[in-house]
Amino acid sequence: MTRENELLHRIRKGDTLCWEELVSIYYEDIFRYCIYHSPDMEGARDAVQDTFLKVIRYFPQYQDRGKLMLVFMVIISPIFSAEYQTGADSILRCAKYGRVHLAAAKIVTALAVFTVTFLIGMAMFLLTTDVTFGIEGLKASVQMLYTVLVIPALTIGQTQAVVTAGMFLSLLATACCTLFLSARCKNIQDSLKIAVLLGLLPTIISMISSANLAKLIRCILPSGGIGFTNSFLFEMLGTDFVHVGPAVIWTPYLIVGAAAIEIPLFLVLTVRIYCRRESV
Repeated sequence: MTRENELLHRIRKGDTLCWEELVSIYYEDIFRYCIYHSPDMEGARDAVQDTFLKVIRYFPQYQDRGKLMLVFMVIISPIFSAEYQTGADSILRCAKYGRVHLAAAKIVTALAVFTVTFLIGMAMFLLTTDVTFGIEGLKASVQMLYTVLVIPALTIGQTQAVVTAGMFLSLLATACCTLFLSARCKNIQDSLKIAVLLGLLPTIISMISSANLAKLIRCILPSGGIGFTNSFLFEMLGTDFVHVGPAVIWTPYLIVGAAAIEIPLFLVLTVRIYCRRESV
């Protein structure tokens, strides 16, 4: 964990004394950005002060508690496992083509609910934050706003779009994995427990180790981009790389690539397991 992340963690815990050190870390970068866009030195200082006052005032709104991930797991976990407990689909599953069609209908319905919920929630979040901090701020460079060490040369608006897409893929991979667990487990409780553990696993791994293997496992997990502390946004703004044989891969690329493979894989496995399962 970097010093900046450690300070942010302590601030979230209520240690407001850390603000002074955090401000000192970012002051020079933000001041350079402000003086570039300000006609005079005094105006730049005022802009910097106003920026930090807004950050301190609205900081609680940016806390990522992973609630959306847990909501999806609670919704999706019972999709198949509930049927095994009640036997509600036993007649349809005994039909010649009923199993595949029923599995597909359940999956499409679950993913439709997931997509609509994600889009509504993300739209409300982005609208609230952008209006609060000013729409004109979307044109600012993330390299100037955060640190010159940020890899992608994107504006805040472009970063929001990329992060939204990355989070959607990670959440979709997690939802597909949860569907697989639902089809695999005999009851709702087991599928939900395993799904929640899977969601927490990236955070647990990052707390235990920062070694190359640990980062690799964390990134290729379905929930690798939606961790409580290692979300896709933090990876985008970081400089973490993973060594895979002779290749060196930036962690956001690894997260997106793994999710793109896992989504169809878990969907196919879900249908196969559900179709092979004996009728209750």
